[in-house]
Amino acid sequence: MNELNTEGKTVKTLRLQGKQGQKLVDTRHMKAGAYFYTFKTEGVVQAGKLIITK
Repeated sequence: MNELNTEGKTVKTLRLQGKQGQKLVDTRHMKAGAYFYTFKTEGVVQAGKLIITK
């Protein structure tokens, strides 16, 4: 998973191993704002937006 800030810069990349079904993302260190993410798996790509408020 890649997280991008509103300027299009990658701020975090997470890799899942094996059949791991979920991943918790600690957002406490991230600034408030909008972030865009992309999930890529075998043949499936899903993108969305994450809003962090503090």
